[in-house]
Amino acid sequence: MKRAKSIVVLVIILISQLISVDPVCSRSLNIAPEGKIKGLILDAHQARVPNAVIILKSRRVQRKVKSNEAGEFEVVLPAGVYQINVDAHSLGFSLFQEKGISVRSNSTQEFHITLGSIVPVIVD
Repeated sequence: MKRAKSIVVLVIILISQLISVDPVCSRSLNIAPEGKIKGLILDAHQARVPNAVIILKSRRVQRKVKSNEAGEFEVVLPAGVYQINVDAHSLGFSLFQEKGISVRSNSTQEFHITLGSIVPVIVD
């Protein structure tokens, strides 16, 4: 019984080592390679915008985060092509949208996103 448990543990260790080293093996086990998107949300005067809602979505994945107090955000995503939306409408900014953002395995994409202000229209 002890020997059987030892063999199972050894097999698990070997498989985990193969997965962490061999990208072909990890693809066959549906373990998606990941990349990172990080950025800075700014206003038209280059001031940092905290609490902006950032949504990254692809055909299969959607992640939603908020910029921190310094206007920064960071998201780890499976490799693929994404659309990024930044919604700070409640803070007085227009919606920002960019398509075709490529996330590559083991790499980081950095963005500085400048938001436009919503200008109120006064009608006499």
